[in-house]
Amino acid sequence: MGQGRARRRKAGVPARIKFKTKQEIALEQIRWAREAGLPGGVALTDADYGRDAKLRRGITEQGLTYVAGIQSTRLVWRPGTGPKPGARGRSGDGATIPT
Repeated sequence: MGQGRARRRKAGVPARIKFKTKQEIALEQIRWAREAGLPGGVALTDADYGRDAKLRRGITEQGLTYVAGIQSTRLVWRPGTGPKPGARGRSGDGATIPT
């Protein structure tokens, strides 16, 4: 048994509780807020949250606009002009800037 499992068992953490990144937790909170009917607006993130393409995509899928801090090494492009996912080894994980 791995050390992590032993620590979880000792601490009484239920097996159904799984690790989630803070970006995954944030997206779940946004979904919950939208489903609860809370008013939407613009999602603002720092560069650590902004680096996560799944979070940015998920915010857009929720019908929200976002402003994300990005690291200086992040590729950005206008919608429809950047590399596509899977194209020549690219992940398609750059940020899209609005026109």
